[in-house]
Amino acid sequence: MLTGDSFTNVRLRRFSMESKKEQLITEVVYQGNHTYEIKKTIDGFKGDKAILIGLYPTVDGDNITKIDSTQLHLINHMKELGLNEVRIMNLYSEVFDRKPTTSQLTYDKENFEYITQAVNTAGEYKLIIAYGSSHSSNKTTNTLKKNLLEAISNSKAKDRVYQPFMNTLNIEYRSLHVLRHTFGSILASEGINVKDLQYMLGHASVVTSMDIYVGSYSENRKKMTKNLQKSLFVS
Repeated sequence: MLTGDSFTNVRLRRFSMESKKEQLITEVVYQGNHTYEIKKTIDGFKGDKAILIGLYPTVDGDNITKIDSTQLHLINHMKELGLNEVRIMNLYSEVFDRKPTTSQLTYDKENFEYITQAVNTAGEYKLIIAYGSSHSSNKTTNTLKKNLLEAISNSKAKDRVYQPFMNTLNIEYRSLHVLRHTFGSILASEGINVKDLQYMLGHASVVTSMDIYVGSYSENRKKMTKNLQKSLFVS
């Protein structure tokens, strides 16, 4: 009588099938309802390592096997990106089971120090910024994003940001700083208040923000208005 593995092997040979086992290891660094890191490792797969920085965690030590949408998307594409290990950290450490309100988000100095230390000591780890645009009007969130990008820009890790995604799309690598002007330009084109623009970009003077970003878009609007007038009232 065949049982267990013996029966399975006979059945596979009969139908010319194959069996493959792969293990995804999850490790969580937490304290109470605060999670500082979720590490995902594909056992037996050789690849690169990365740190992914999101917004807030949904996993703690009591539900370590839980997979939210961000983790699911990441797991589905780890091999595609050539990654065998990803360390997931977040701007906020408090665990939420649903999208938090603005009033629930509080600055966590210990968590920010954990992230910056990881970034500065991670060797050849690639960095993936994945916190998106949620709570973009929240002052604390914007401060955390600004401080994080400054910390990365002042570290050796600045040359490893976004590189995994750019490689898969065959885009020539550019450092993180080139996105700063794009970010400011988009905000200016959308008519953001110049004082808010100054704050988000960290300019010492509002004049800098106006000269580099706001002024150029004001001139563009004038030119477009004149061109429109010519088109509408051409004789």
